[in-house]
Amino acid sequence: NINRLTVLANMGKVQVIGLEKAAGELSEVSAALRSVMEGR
Repeated sequence: NINRLTVLANMGKVQVIGLEKAAGELSEVSAALRSVMEGR
């Protein structure tokens, strides 16, 4: 859950390394979900 990760990061419990890769993965997941919702 992105909100939980945000809370943990703000608390200093989690450090994000390779944010560009994570953003790319999120983009791919988003595109896949969009395709499913559009009935492809």
